[in-house]
Amino acid sequence: ELVQQVVANHYQIELAAMRSHERSRDITLPRQIAMYLARELTNLSLPDIARNFGGRDHTTVLHACKKVESIQERDLSLRTSIMHIRELIQA
Repeated sequence: ELVQQVVANHYQIELAAMRSHERSRDITLPRQIAMYLARELTNLSLPDIARNFGGRDHTTVLHACKKVESIQERDLSLRTSIMHIRELIQA
């Protein structure tokens, strides 16, 4: 929940959008980042994370994590944003 709140605030989207099935890029990327950070910063299993994001499948979480890792490798601004969000969550 905290991860979702911090990411939603950072990207200025509604918290409910994290759990919605909307697929617009404005919602999808922040949701994927939140899934990635939930996996990195919690001990929750993939199915548990998926349930917290609107009842998605665990493979959706796995895909999100791989995608965010891939984008971070080539996008410095995204990497910086994720580092900032991670610091806010851990503070």
